[in-house]
Formats: sequence, C-alpha cells, structure tokens
Amino acid sequence: MTLITTTAELHAHLAKYSDLYFAKIEGVAFPKGPLPNLAEATFQDCDFNGSSTFGGDITSAQFVDCRMTNMTLSRAHLFGAQFIRCDLSGTRFEDCDLSAAEFIDCTIATTRFHHCDFEAAQARGCDVEIAGLIPGVAALAA
Repeated sequence: MTLITTTAELHAHLAKYSDLYFAKIEGVAFPKGPLPNLAEATFQDCDFNGSSTFGGDITSAQFVDCRMTNMTLSRAHLFGAQFIRCDLSGTRFEDCDLSAAEFIDCTIATTRFHHCDFEAAQARGCDVEIAGLIPGVAALAA
C-alpha cells in the first residue's frame, strides 16, 4: 500500500499512475476539480473542498475525519464506501451508487442526494438522521 502524506507526493504519484487504488493518504489537501479513481483507498484528515468526479470509481474507499465540502459527485460508484466523522456540507451526490455505504458521525445537513442508490446503506450519529428520510438507508445499531 502506497502512503502519501504531502501534496507533492500526491502530484508525483498521479504523474506516474492515473489513480489512487489501494493508497493510504493522510493530511493532504486535494486540488479543486476532477478526482482520480479512489477505489479501495484510505483517506485520513484530507481536504476535498470543491473537488468533483463524474463516473469515478470510489468503491470501498474509507474517509476518516475528512473535509468533503462543496463537492460534486456525479454517477460515482461508492459501493461500500465508509464516511467516518466527515464534513459533507454542501456536497451533491447525483446518480451515485451508495449501496452498502456507511455514514458514521458525519455532518450532512446541507448535503444533497439526487437519484442515488442507497440499497443496504447505513447511517449513525449524523447531524441529520438520514435513515428513514431516504429510502433504503438503515440506521446502524448504536
């Protein structure tokens, strides 16, 4: 697993590879604009403010303590993704596959979900209880 801890390391990695599959990224601020594929990657304390993806593969990625504000995720594949203590304020999920995704202790009050698949998705401890509000989202046991 590749460990990336600076923006310079991120740029060097993306110059060599077109994605972040299986990488571990800590404390990096991502540039605004399109994201590479992030499947199976782990993100800790990262800033994604203003980033976007169209059709990106974010399957089984884990986001912990990340700032994911004002993002646009369109037709992204987020099957099994985990969002733990993330700020998703102002982010738009459009036509995304959020099947089996988990939202734990997240800020999502101003997050917008449009035409997303939430089959077997779960939520717990978020500032707005999405379980029951969005079809297919189940509350996690405490």
